[in-house]
Amino acid sequence: MTYSEDSGFKWYRNRRMELMKGDGNVFIFNEYKVEFEDFERNSATQIAKNPQLFLLEKIIDQFGNSVIINYDQTEPIGGSEYGRPFCTSIASSPSTASISFLYGKALVKVQSSSESSVPYQLWFNIPVSYNHNSLNDNRTGYVDSVFTLPGRYTFIEYQGSSKYQRIYSNARNPNGGTQNNLTLDFNNLKRISMFRNYLGGVRNYTYFPQSNSLTIDLSVFVSSEAGPVRTLSDVLFKGQGRDPFFSNMLYSRSDSDSVALRTVTYDYDFEDPDNNFNTKPVDSADLYRTETVATSQDHSTINNSDPNVTSNLIYRIYPINAFSSQRFDEIDVSSVIKLMSPETKNDIQESVSIDSYYYEKGSMGNFGWNGSFLMTTKLTTWKVQEGPGVISMIILEVIRAILQSSERKPTRTAMFPKQLLTHYTDR
Repeated sequence: MTYSEDSGFKWYRNRRMELMKGDGNVFIFNEYKVEFEDFERNSATQIAKNPQLFLLEKIIDQFGNSVIINYDQTEPIGGSEYGRPFCTSIASSPSTASISFLYGKALVKVQSSSESSVPYQLWFNIPVSYNHNSLNDNRTGYVDSVFTLPGRYTFIEYQGSSKYQRIYSNARNPNGGTQNNLTLDFNNLKRISMFRNYLGGVRNYTYFPQSNSLTIDLSVFVSSEAGPVRTLSDVLFKGQGRDPFFSNMLYSRSDSDSVALRTVTYDYDFEDPDNNFNTKPVDSADLYRTETVATSQDHSTINNSDPNVTSNLIYRIYPINAFSSQRFDEIDVSSVIKLMSPETKNDIQESVSIDSYYYEKGSMGNFGWNGSFLMTTKLTTWKVQEGPGVISMIILEVIRAILQSSERKPTRTAMFPKQLLTHYTDR
């Protein structure tokens, strides 16, 4: 961390930060002085509290290759810009590849430096304003169409505001002492409901839960040990990062091309065996499940395959940083999400294949798990129909990432449709 400004009050000077995570990559951030419509620059009673933010400007790998991100704090139409600086281009070095962005009130133009590329135009459904001097106070640009030559359009539709009602009740009133009597509505988010490409393919989305309105009573969390603010319904809450109040969670997606082709539905589950989420929201003992059911609606493509295929994915989240329940302002817990056991089922819900993944987790200490979390082993189990009433299970170790010897010898082989799988050992 160094100062990028040579003078000025030390608590309000822009800084340069280099992040090195140990993998050979260096992430360079530069700080900017910014302002907002409700928090203008130099409006704070103490200069050190004026708003600033870090932006990623460069990534350098161990071979000297880099990606450079350029910004501009000038409002594109004229006037004073509020909020984050505009990303104007992304370039690479030593190659000359780059992408540039040109902002307008009704669209954003995207141009690549490649000779074979064509410009893209991202059109907004409602023109936007970038400063406070405009009569238009719309600050959110919803892209409803993408145009590229020669005359190709992609269209996007969004749910109406009535489809997304998120409400905080009994929020603390800053002007009312300790009284919790404010109701806050967050209804501006419009989620994508339909995407249609220039070839005519259409994909429609619905979201979990099917109800449109969710409310969180903040007084429950202020006056009790309810833990992190979340949806308290066990039917809706599906674990860390899977709270539909804060996250967009798909319920279904359907594809069509003049006729219905396929529908995929999603179901979520969460198990907290130690019943300690309130005090330990990131816990490797917790299980996260996602089930997807893909249903073919185009009978000409089914042939001898199953019209319904179910996939069950099981995850764990491993904390990799210190966790202290004694801190009043709880520190963020770094973590890694790992897929543990995907399973595929056929039309009659029989298991067809099950994978099991194993990782180098290291050991659990005061600072979380200390392993690399690289995959060490993958076990795959297939159910094979060998004849009438004869089903055998084939279990193969198809990946062994850590070998004690550079000489690998096959110990057995097994035939599977169109594949020859070999089990390697380190003997």
